[in-house]
Amino acid sequence: MTRIVFAIGTVFLCSSGILARVPQSVTKVDRMCGYLVSETQTSRDSVPKEKIILYRRQSTYCCNVQDRLAEVQTKRDGKFEFKHIPAGPYWIIAVVENREYRMAIDFAPNKGAQDCTWNLYTIERDGKFVLKTYLTFS
Repeated sequence: MTRIVFAIGTVFLCSSGILARVPQSVTKVDRMCGYLVSETQTSRDSVPKEKIILYRRQSTYCCNVQDRLAEVQTKRDGKFEFKHIPAGPYWIIAVVENREYRMAIDFAPNKGAQDCTWNLYTIERDGKFVLKTYLTFS
């Protein structure tokens, strides 16, 4: 009987390690705005009139309905902005042609942050959703 309990416990511990989700990388942002774009083989195109949804990030798993905070639609040029959002951890979800692209972000507002023009929330050719930020120096 002891061997059976030990064997079941060992299997449980091993399987829980397999089922555990590896934490995703987290992108740091200082503005809650930018442009939604997609990369093709030869260019980068704006993604107009698609949903961007913001969820509070409570864990490595996304997203609980009760954590949904805001939703906006991209403009014709792909631009979007969330206003009056407190600092903290979030999931930002782009819904494009009924497919969800998810990114874990940590939002820390900065009054000296650059214009939103430089934040390109990019759906790459391989399906990854990443933030590409361009910096300017004066």
